[in-house]
Amino acid sequence: AVNPVNGEKVPCFVAPYVLMEYGTGAVMGVPAHDQRDLEFAREHKLEVRVVIRPEEDGEASNPGGMREALASEGVMVDSGPFDGVRSPDGIGTVIEWLQDQGKGRATRSYRLRDWLISRQRYWGAPIPIIHCSTCGEVPVPEEDLPVILPEDVDFSPQGESPLAKHAAFVRVRCPRCGEQARRETDTMDTFVDSSWYYLRYPAVVPDRAFSPEAVERWMPVHQYIGGIEHATGHLLYSRFIAKVLFDLGMIRFDEPFRRVLNQGMVINEGAALSKSRGNVVEPLPLIEYWGADTIRTTMLFAGPPEDDIDWATVSPAGVHKWLGRVWRAVIDAAASAERVSPDGGATEDLALRRLTHRTIKSVGEDFERFAFNVAISKLMTLTTAIQRSVESGAGGPPVREAAESLVLMLAPFAPHVAEELWRGPLGHDRSVHVGTWPAYDAKLALDEKALLVVQVDGRVRDRIDVRADATEEQCRELALRSERVRTFLDGREIARVIVRPPRLVNLVTRS
Repeated sequence: AVNPVNGEKVPCFVAPYVLMEYGTGAVMGVPAHDQRDLEFAREHKLEVRVVIRPEEDGEASNPGGMREALASEGVMVDSGPFDGVRSPDGIGTVIEWLQDQGKGRATRSYRLRDWLISRQRYWGAPIPIIHCSTCGEVPVPEEDLPVILPEDVDFSPQGESPLAKHAAFVRVRCPRCGEQARRETDTMDTFVDSSWYYLRYPAVVPDRAFSPEAVERWMPVHQYIGGIEHATGHLLYSRFIAKVLFDLGMIRFDEPFRRVLNQGMVINEGAALSKSRGNVVEPLPLIEYWGADTIRTTMLFAGPPEDDIDWATVSPAGVHKWLGRVWRAVIDAAASAERVSPDGGATEDLALRRLTHRTIKSVGEDFERFAFNVAISKLMTLTTAIQRSVESGAGGPPVREAAESLVLMLAPFAPHVAEELWRGPLGHDRSVHVGTWPAYDAKLALDEKALLVVQVDGRVRDRIDVRADATEEQCRELALRSERVRTFLDGREIARVIVRPPRLVNLVTRS
């Protein structure tokens, strides 16, 4: 195969973990960012290219010594004009570029299959069909809907649906010819009900399936959270039924959920929790020993919510120690609030304020994308900064502001510790949980420095520290003055300069 973007030849393999019925039956291998692909590449001695690095790392990982794939979000590297773009945002950016270049376009793949909905159960929505020996399968007339389940049913096990033994339910007249007929006794899988239940949540109306007015106001659903198995089950059915209702003009949207998060599982010793395996983790002993706040925060800090977490590799001790540092830092900060920083402390105070406002901004963004582990890491950094400021003799409003902001952002993770600190050392009368999320000053939250990546014909040739507010002209000038860049230009004429301040400059030379 040939990569349409850069013309490189790409080797093709047949692998047992690629399914013909999934998509087109062919998938792209990304060894540096998928564990199965990495193991496959090592087995067959294929090149491993790192194209995403974690945001906190200055350099991309060495692919030669990589043992675990970098499956997390980060910043694109060695990706031509997309260097410096955050990986989730880069998907749309790359697709847009492919469309502009005439090399590809966005598309959707649907994994629709036949769905067997009948069940031999009492509990479920009756299938509104009548079987007539003359007319065949006849739908129940609309005026006779809904079909009501009888309440005097024999549930003794006899190898068939309890409804099949209820003569008054089964024996009916055919709606077409009037002859004796038999009502369908299978009921629908409960997935059928739950595939449109969200339409009834906004308002319960006795004479209609749902209230169009309430659905118009509240729908579609803002956030859907479910296990990965939902992607080919409930989520798919819900979308299918929504599209049918949209085509019928009954609702005004054809996608019922705006955002979807498929959460991972907590496993233990590499396997799903199971009593038969004996690897179940009892939460109460852990909570009694460490405290509910520690266990809650440990679970959120262990990894991204979409990943599986192996509890055998998780220790609450680190989080417990950090919450102790938070406790001491806030108490010390509250005690030093009236103190004036030595020598005015303007530089130290400004540095702490900048970090506080950057943390408020970035943690708020992390909450929006469910990156709770990343948010907690940033709160740990702020905790350390508060401790160092207090130890250096700093005090006054900047320290108080940092401490209060820390407690407000901590509250969703460790509600009990946050409440005690908020009402105790910080002296507030109302609960922290009815407080407002701290606001940030955009100027203070602006990063002071940024890493400018300079490319020549799409290849990284230099990295330069620049001010975060560096202009396009300033980035261009710095790139052109770089000695390393000049070496790689080797006298070639520059045809075009692509600048995305303050992260990227790409110098395109004439062929």
